[in-house]
Amino acid sequence: PPPINGDFSETRSISGNVNPFHNPRDPNDPTYYSRHAKTSIDEDLPEKKPADKIKKAYTAFMNALGLRPLIGIKEWFLLTDRHQRRDVEALKHAAFAIASQMSPDNPQALMDRAFKPPSDYERPRPEKYEQMMRNVKEVFESSDTYRDRLACISLVVHFTLPEIQRYIPGLKDWFFAKAKRFERRGYHIDPVSHRRIKYNWVKVERFIHFLTSYKVTLGLPYGTRRVKDTQKRWIEIPNTLRKLRVGEIYHLYKNELEHNGEAKSLLLPESTVKKMIHICKAERRKSLHGVDIIVADAMESFDNSETMIDTMLNDFGIDKSWHASLISKAKQTRQYIRTDYLIHAKEYSSIVDHCWTYALSDPENTAFQTDCSAGGLAHTQSRVCDRCEAHQTFNGDMRATLEDLEKKFKNDKKKLQEVAVMRRDWYDWEDKIDKLKAHQLRSAKAEDDRQWILAGMNEGDAMVTLDFAMKHMPLQGRETTTDWYGQRGMPWHVSHVTANISGEFHTHALIHIFDVNERQDSATVTAVIRHVLEFLKKHGIKNVIFRSDQAGAYKSSSTISSIQAIAKEVGGISVSGYYFSEAQAGKGPCDRTSAIVKGVTRSYADAGGKVLNPQEFFHAVKTSRHREAISYHLVHLEGSGKDKKPKLSTSKIPDMSKMNSFTFEEKNVRLHRFRGYRNWKKKRRGHTRKCNRMTRDLL
Repeated sequence: PPPINGDFSETRSISGNVNPFHNPRDPNDPTYYSRHAKTSIDEDLPEKKPADKIKKAYTAFMNALGLRPLIGIKEWFLLTDRHQRRDVEALKHAAFAIASQMSPDNPQALMDRAFKPPSDYERPRPEKYEQMMRNVKEVFESSDTYRDRLACISLVVHFTLPEIQRYIPGLKDWFFAKAKRFERRGYHIDPVSHRRIKYNWVKVERFIHFLTSYKVTLGLPYGTRRVKDTQKRWIEIPNTLRKLRVGEIYHLYKNELEHNGEAKSLLLPESTVKKMIHICKAERRKSLHGVDIIVADAMESFDNSETMIDTMLNDFGIDKSWHASLISKAKQTRQYIRTDYLIHAKEYSSIVDHCWTYALSDPENTAFQTDCSAGGLAHTQSRVCDRCEAHQTFNGDMRATLEDLEKKFKNDKKKLQEVAVMRRDWYDWEDKIDKLKAHQLRSAKAEDDRQWILAGMNEGDAMVTLDFAMKHMPLQGRETTTDWYGQRGMPWHVSHVTANISGEFHTHALIHIFDVNERQDSATVTAVIRHVLEFLKKHGIKNVIFRSDQAGAYKSSSTISSIQAIAKEVGGISVSGYYFSEAQAGKGPCDRTSAIVKGVTRSYADAGGKVLNPQEFFHAVKTSRHREAISYHLVHLEGSGKDKKPKLSTSKIPDMSKMNSFTFEEKNVRLHRFRGYRNWKKKRRGHTRKCNRMTRDLL
């Protein structure tokens, strides 16, 4: 047969004039010849294919370049990495030699254009293109939402990604692919929807007030939480601590409205309440110890009493139905005192267990008693709360059961001894449970005092909450075991100010870091009070009310006796009162501020800094970004360190531990068991001036 793609002139010399596209296999064709019939011409003309010619030319070309002609036998991907690099280098030399012949003046430009992908060609663009891409970049960078940025890039997806990346360097390939899909589907930017939400602001405000009240939320911090503000910026705030679960919060909220007769007008749907609780995030309290010791002891007493009831059934054989009744009463009493009793406790109530006026009056001293049957809100305790009575019934049933067991096992010495131990333990637990009920009532009263103070503040008034923060332990980025043992904390004090300025409430915190290990005593507190008054005077505050917990440094005769003289020496500012809150129920603002400061120093140490002494402590907080509404002061006290400390002479205030409110008048100090009642006593302050002059000053 004639050679495929060969030279047809040689075939014509044998067969004559033929069509090159004829079928040479047809026997009827005159050009058909037998496969075995060979002529002398066929034997003299060997077949030469173009591939052989190219191979021969390639070998000559590579030899001329001084390179070894490389002919592949295996597939490219089966070659080793070394052989692949060898082939690539040979190809580069050969291609550059060809480019040198085609473009002698600039072979490298030809090489770059030939081996670049089409998308990378540098094509000159008109000025309108440059202006358009700059506008796209500006719109992309100013877009606030993900959808707006996607729509912006979808307008220029007909350009290549490298071209767009010249103007928007951070653009990712996956985002570019999404923009392409966005453009293909024909999405459009949705106009800003003005959704009209129908809700009753009075109902919402009522629930928010309940959610942030002492009935649900503790005033103590629990670390920090990162949230977004209205401008979508991340900020760090103190985390709050809630006492109850979501379902319990709604149940308590509903019961309070029903108890006050507001359920029909102010009750929100349960789904709405749960959504609001989810948005107002907080941590639920899990560990009671260290947060409120009174609550912790009472809850532990309830647990122990239930264990004792089980022991009575298993070891002493009380009736099963009686056992079930005692367990049920214990659980109901626990639930009531922990939750609903806070709602039922009020200033005036016809139920004796709910009435503040009756419960907080001194049963012995008539000067500190308030008659419930007198005045504009006169009332009598004629009603009974079934749940409070259930608490007393549970206590009586436990005592009666223990007495019955004593009679039953009076002849069994071992059993009788065990019953005596159980009886002693129960009396201790009963006392702790009763203390919890009193603590809940006083906590409600303390919160009412705080709200009363804020509601009565005029322009230029301020309420200052004082608290010694927990001593700050040394921190450093790398701490050895030797450094960890035997550490001593650094004392510091927090003063949280809530001021009425131009009809608006503003808050500020003063942090006092002591340069030596000062004692937390009355002399230190009066020095801090002097500095706080001087600071507030500079900012236009005219009148101050102090508030703190009942720690000995604050609730002392020397502290109370010194305040008026300190204000007089500062000048231009007065102190109208001092109120003491219930334990763990009034110093929440100070604790939240201290949580922020501790977070600052912890971040400083994590970054490699050291907080080993008061000077480094002050440097760490001073250089932080958490400076808004907080001022830091590294202070030294006169009479501290090696200096001789002054001895404060003081006038003893009788029954100081029972007083919870002090009102300062021009020449007198009015003492109250609790604020708002007629239970008060006057005390002249003239003989306290010697003590006043001895208070220490901050340098």
